[in-house]
Amino acid sequence: MLHDLVIIAVLLSGVASAEPLPNPTKVKISERTKSSFTISWEQPPSQVYHTFTVKISPSADVDENPGLLSRTFTGLHPGVEYVATVQGFTADGLASRPLRYPVWTVPEEPTGLSLAPVHEIAISISIMGMKTQFTATVDGMEVTWKEGDTAVTGHDLQILPPEGVAVSSGDDDASETSKRIITGLTPGKEYSIFLRSRVGPEFDPVFSVPVRGQMVMPPAAPYSAEVVEADPTSVLLKTHGPLEGLHDDMLFDLRPNHGSIGQPTPDPIYPMFDLYRWHGLKPGTSYTLDIYAVSQGVRGYEPKTLTFTTLPGAPVRLRVEDFDHFSVTLQWGHPHKFSDFDEVQYLIEFFVVPDGPAQVATVKNFKFDQPILVQVQRLIPGSIYDFRVYTVLNGIKGKISADVIQTTIPMKPTVSNITIGATEGIELIFGKPEQGECPVVKTFYSPGLNGIAIKPEFHKLGKNVVFPEFPIDGQHKVHARCVSQNVEGPELLITLPAGGGGDLGKKNPRNDVPEGRTELPCTSLIPGSVRPDTIAPDACCNERPYNSEQKECCGAALLQKGGERLCCGESPYNKRFFICCSSSGGLTVELKRDGCPAVSR
Repeated sequence: MLHDLVIIAVLLSGVASAEPLPNPTKVKISERTKSSFTISWEQPPSQVYHTFTVKISPSADVDENPGLLSRTFTGLHPGVEYVATVQGFTADGLASRPLRYPVWTVPEEPTGLSLAPVHEIAISISIMGMKTQFTATVDGMEVTWKEGDTAVTGHDLQILPPEGVAVSSGDDDASETSKRIITGLTPGKEYSIFLRSRVGPEFDPVFSVPVRGQMVMPPAAPYSAEVVEADPTSVLLKTHGPLEGLHDDMLFDLRPNHGSIGQPTPDPIYPMFDLYRWHGLKPGTSYTLDIYAVSQGVRGYEPKTLTFTTLPGAPVRLRVEDFDHFSVTLQWGHPHKFSDFDEVQYLIEFFVVPDGPAQVATVKNFKFDQPILVQVQRLIPGSIYDFRVYTVLNGIKGKISADVIQTTIPMKPTVSNITIGATEGIELIFGKPEQGECPVVKTFYSPGLNGIAIKPEFHKLGKNVVFPEFPIDGQHKVHARCVSQNVEGPELLITLPAGGGGDLGKKNPRNDVPEGRTELPCTSLIPGSVRPDTIAPDACCNERPYNSEQKECCGAALLQKGGERLCCGESPYNKRFFICCSSSGGLTVELKRDGCPAVSR
């Protein structure tokens, strides 16, 4: 009995002192998915095991045909930590110590990935307990996604191209969404975002399949935009894209939305600028234009904004309503409708054709529902005028004018020299009227010889006018009229006494004072006419005589008493259209019969 006990003690002592068998080595995890993984290992250097037992916790399915050095587990849950236990056995049944190895399955990928541009962020700074908040302008991107699986320990976010700085928004709600903001990106550039869920330890994390998002950053605002040329129905725009970042197009937003814009062309002087022509606008209309830079179809945050007004149109239906020696009456209609806030005037520029000095008159205080009727006074008789009427809208003069050419009625010509034959024939030289111009003088004499009328002749002033068969019988008369643009002035009638002969021009340069009489301050232009020896000063109109019982003076003009022509100051006008208004030395403009408007000068 004692011998048996000794033997047992020796055996127990031998078991306690034996070295443990080595664990399997070089454990690897492969083919890891959200629901399975394969674990593999190698034999230790100093021991070869005949079989291996592999267990997993929590429990899962294992492959039915396991290899000697690997096992595959299926039916797992995503993002869960499993512990695999591997133990080796020798052929005689000896076992190694259990090797426990933690394994994580692939987690669920993030959901609800959303990318949005960020132009402003709130920044909070705390210094010595004092907190200051302000807003900073950035070129950034906001990345948000949904938080789902609580087993996920974090997320990995990457951006390509690798630019910018990712910061936390500071207002994440971990139970619902997560948010990151990436600042310092390039305006107009395209970026790709890759987001993965993460489980496991920091030194050996396990990531989900990445989800991808793409976004083009909105480009910066255009650098420059201006209207370099305006017409009634179009404008020429000069633009320059953003100086920072990328862009491939420009977007134009016009309010009100009229017309269309053409294709850009380089500015011939500064090729870095583009020129755009916008057609189909309405005359005299105010517009607001927002110009955005565009990159791959993405519009920029901020526009370059322009406000402009198209030029007004030219007056319509301009025509001459009436004219006389010293004035021309014009009528026209408004070019288009105006608003109650518009300040509208009309500017009349006129000059003697072809290159006389320009004169200007302004017309205002009229009604929008009635045509404009304006009399331009103090003109030169017998002169051809070019009248150009412009619309002036809110102080901006239109580029296009309405034009009309009209002559004033010339005055009577004067006689520079008369040479009379003994029995027939007469030679005359006509001079300028006492006032104004006489482009052409029309002459003929009456009655014609043997009852045949003589065809009128037209001559320039200063040229000899010869009627070789003119009878010097006291019965025939010479008729002369100044003609300007087919408009004839009043007639100068010359009656010669019978038995003429000689050159009257040599004896008397005025050619209207018969020999033997004294020239008076106010004389007749008709040689041989009967007149008093003296004429009162108030019976003269610029040294022209008249019968004071029938006519009256109006400046240099003679007006028939009781006729249609009346006198306004020193200028005649037609009373059918106008009434007198004080012009204070300027042009008198009369628009209606029921009162005097403002006088335009």
